[in-house]
Amino acid sequence: MKRTILSGLVICLLSFILVACNSGAEPAPINQVPTPTPLPTPTPLSLTKNSVLSVPTVALYYTAAKMRDYEKAYTFLSADAVDSNGKKVTKDVFMQMAQEGDNLNGVIKNVELAPYGKDSTQIITTIDRNSGIRYHSHLTLKLEGKDWKIASLDRV
Repeated sequence: MKRTILSGLVICLLSFILVACNSGAEPAPINQVPTPTPLPTPTPLSLTKNSVLSVPTVALYYTAAKMRDYEKAYTFLSADAVDSNGKKVTKDVFMQMAQEGDNLNGVIKNVELAPYGKDSTQIITTIDRNSGIRYHSHLTLKLEGKDWKIASLDRV
């Protein structure tokens, strides 16, 4: 008799579980292929030709700075270049700025350039130092004859 009651309870319990698991919804056909979600199309960065003319000068400037060749890096500055406070950046001032940057934050590891504006005069750089610090620098350039020169900078 115990066996019969126990068997009946097990059958009732299994029936209850089967009924509870059935949501009542129609099962999806086995051969149905899910519809893929389309990926968004990225908007390309569009810069005018005039907005990137000074980029090679800035790239060469930072190549020299990365190599710690501050003499060469200084040649990319205009003779009347100023810092963010309007103070003239002489060769000695520039050397001090560059060496302090290296001593405080480590040497330049990577530089990303982003032209800003439509006339090649503004470039924002993102600089990575080997200490892990990452910061922005703002450069203003001007055309001197046929060469682009850095007219102002806020840091090396």
